[in-house]
Amino acid sequence: MRDIIRSSALGLILRDRPGFTSNMRLVDTRHANRSNEWELPWGERRVVVENYREMLVNVENPDGRQLLIRFRAFDDGRTYVAEIYRDGQDAHWDSNPYAIAIEEKIVDSNDSLELTLAAGGGVAVRFWRETQAELK
Repeated sequence: MRDIIRSSALGLILRDRPGFTSNMRLVDTRHANRSNEWELPWGERRVVVENYREMLVNVENPDGRQLLIRFRAFDDGRTYVAEIYRDGQDAHWDSNPYAIAIEEKIVDSNDSLELTLAAGGGVAVRFWRETQAELK
């Protein structure tokens, strides 16, 4: 069995109240299989079909505030584009808070993304299914 998510720090620091950094309590987890179909307003492929497994994790901080985190796992053997918004090389919460790097990587279920975050920084990753035309 291989790691899906390796041990790492995950947290939110909130101004003037306890954040989601430590002493969190697991409230609930829910699992579901989903199949969605939605239409693009333009393009060669108008209808997009998504099949995935989903887990919702609800955690609570010491102040009683709850945070719902949604994890989705898409089909094995499929290739996806990962659009990564991350801290720029010289980012810092105080001296350079707006430094950002945006990149795209082709990934599949065997890949892992290792990202270095700046102090007080963050990351967002958007995945979409790659088509054969994008592979060329």
